[in-house]
Amino acid sequence: MSESNEHSEEWLDFEAQAREAMSVLSQVSSAPGDRRAAATPFDPDDVDFADAGSWVPWLVEIQDWLNLDAELDDSSAKAAVASLTQILNVTTDATGPLDVPDAAILEALCGRLSEACRLQSQFVEDVDDEDVSLPEASRRWEAAWESLDNLEPSTGPVAATTDNWSINDFVSRVDQGNFDLNPSFQRSDVWANPQAQLLLESVLRGIPLPSIIVIKPTDGDDTKVVDGKQRLTAILRFVGAHPEAVARVQREHEQRPDLNLSTLFREDYPRFKKAWKEATQETLTAGIEREYYFPFKLRSGQRSTLTGAELEPLQGKFYTQIRDRKISIANTSTTVRSIFTQTTAYKIPIIEYYQATQRQIHEVFGLYNKQGVQLNAEEIRNAVYHHLDLARSILVCAGDNDDVASVAPGLDAKWGTLRETAENLTDYEFGTSRFKRSKVLGWLLSQLVLDSAMNGAPRRLSTSKQITEMYQQVSDNTQHPLNATARIEELLLLATNAIRCHSAIADAWAPQFRNSKGKSRWEELQLVGSLLGVTIAAVQHGARTEDKLADAADNLRKLTASAKFKRPAKTQTKTQWDKIALWSITIARELGADLDACDKKIREQFGGSGIAVLKLVADE
Repeated sequence: MSESNEHSEEWLDFEAQAREAMSVLSQVSSAPGDRRAAATPFDPDDVDFADAGSWVPWLVEIQDWLNLDAELDDSSAKAAVASLTQILNVTTDATGPLDVPDAAILEALCGRLSEACRLQSQFVEDVDDEDVSLPEASRRWEAAWESLDNLEPSTGPVAATTDNWSINDFVSRVDQGNFDLNPSFQRSDVWANPQAQLLLESVLRGIPLPSIIVIKPTDGDDTKVVDGKQRLTAILRFVGAHPEAVARVQREHEQRPDLNLSTLFREDYPRFKKAWKEATQETLTAGIEREYYFPFKLRSGQRSTLTGAELEPLQGKFYTQIRDRKISIANTSTTVRSIFTQTTAYKIPIIEYYQATQRQIHEVFGLYNKQGVQLNAEEIRNAVYHHLDLARSILVCAGDNDDVASVAPGLDAKWGTLRETAENLTDYEFGTSRFKRSKVLGWLLSQLVLDSAMNGAPRRLSTSKQITEMYQQVSDNTQHPLNATARIEELLLLATNAIRCHSAIADAWAPQFRNSKGKSRWEELQLVGSLLGVTIAAVQHGARTEDKLADAADNLRKLTASAKFKRPAKTQTKTQWDKIALWSITIARELGADLDACDKKIREQFGGSGIAVLKLVADE
């Protein structure tokens, strides 16, 4: 390494950290998805940030692990420093071009490298897990970066308390109706039996569980479970205390009181199953029990972790069959019943938030993600902006929550039409897991109505930040048009019409444009880019959009089969923006849209428009 005496001690410290982290990142040969691992591993001493000519190639080697918004410009040392400064959003004291990063740039780079090392380690651990495929490990890696990049630190104290509760504290609060287990921002899926069984085995073995995270609203509403819903649901199911199960049993009990269903449900679940079949002619299979939130039995045989003289008798049993058995938990002898119905030494940590601002809650969830609580960007965003009619309407319209009457009652009048969006997203082969549909619809709408320009230049926001900024602008301004039910309805009707037309004229899109294998399933980038083009055209053509699309189908099919409509090898933020802008503007023009007129109409109707920015990027 060359002499660096002119550099400060701070610079030298950051430089050493950066060299070490870069070396670590170079050691792994398998990279996520379409990312590239370093061609060969290198040592920290191979990197010299004090030498303008030597550090750039090494950083280029490992840059894919950093998940940067754009490729590093490696045409020269000065260009590399300039692009790194812009990508990392660093403010420096430098008065002219640099060919060596200063302390501020190195500090920001060290932060990114540190996160990259942590996420690389998690990726490697996932890949080594025989139950996790490489595509799933890659998806987790990308989701973790997206959540981190969506974190915008705020200032000021957060009102929160931490405590440790017995299981009974949770069960009794749910029984009293003080806990909202199913806030509509939560995903609705329920753990399959093996996951729930494993959790209960952990409890019965005395293994500590992760924290339950809740928000206690200041308006007096029920405490809402943000993280831990699946764990609480499994516990409540096991002991027969889930409120939906109790309510269902009570309804049947009132129809056939002679069968004593409510008592049997609490006291003898195997007999209850027989009585239920007599009352309803329905056999309670494991799938139906899961759907009804009814109890499940513990695992048995080699699959069970309940071993030894004390725990083995619990195998294969329902709670009502084992509740009086003695076991040792938290170094104390107790009954199974006591663990779930009394205050015991076995505790679950709980974190309660009070009076936190939306931005602070967002910040805290982002920090949890860094510490291993895997809430994805959509889950965080749905929690943070759930107070917005716009966010709840997108959630429902996308099909990620089907309770229209409670979650988005403003859509009731047009629901017969708006429901088509969820149906078409199903046809595009997008599932309901973890709000993926809400992401696609939110991405489309944010590209349409969010003006992301600053000082006349486009800001290429990440997908997550693009959607978040749309919501934040609406949240910050009570007079924003998209706080009005009528405007939300108009926006969603516009999108529904465009999505319907896009789906109806399926031969307008080359098969290889949908995805690399030419199958019916669409990939997000191509779908959002083409949908956006059709939506812009629908602003002008309205009900005539489908006819316009049908007339242009042959030309569009040739266009989308061309090289400029090919999906990029890497989907970094800048590349995604460039492709979406190019694709959407080209398609809108092909459909005869007057872009300036559409831009003006969208601004007037919805308080902002992204069309001018898209046009600017597409024409670069």
